[in-house]
Amino acid sequence: MKVNSKQVVYGGLLAIAVVALVIDRIFFAEPSKAQGSPELPSKPEPPVAVSVAAPAEPADGLISEHLNSIPAVDLKVMPDAFAPSKAWILATQPPPPPLPAPVPDKVDHRAAEFAAAHKLSALLKSHNGGAAVIDGEMVRVGETLDGYTLTAVEGSSARFINGSSVVDLTMDQ
Repeated sequence: MKVNSKQVVYGGLLAIAVVALVIDRIFFAEPSKAQGSPELPSKPEPPVAVSVAAPAEPADGLISEHLNSIPAVDLKVMPDAFAPSKAWILATQPPPPPLPAPVPDKVDHRAAEFAAAHKLSALLKSHNGGAAVIDGEMVRVGETLDGYTLTAVEGSSARFINGSSVVDLTMDQ
């Protein structure tokens, strides 16, 4: 079998690594108790006072149990690294069901008076349902204005309901 130059280089590198390992183990390694130190200390060393609590020795169990054993770690304050973002959770929730269409019945004068008394100037849509700016004041979905509750912000209108009375305020073009 013929040895090429590439194999000679790899063999040389392997030999250097083995020599370095042997030198490291013989000259630079401190003997451990497992290796059986030939020298015994002449007198025992005094115990060293430690001001910082050392973590418990790792044992079988959950990581959270190990973290609970460390006094400086409070898991109630730390968020879960694997929990999804609140924005992701909101994005995965289905949209709210559509509101039932109002049933037209006899003319309600209170609804006409409400619509005439208030002017819709802006709409803000959001995942919470949104808000409407009416007469210069912001009214969020679920809030009440003159007895009518804002229930939806859709397209260019805001829907208010009071009992069976439904009013849709629209933006002026």
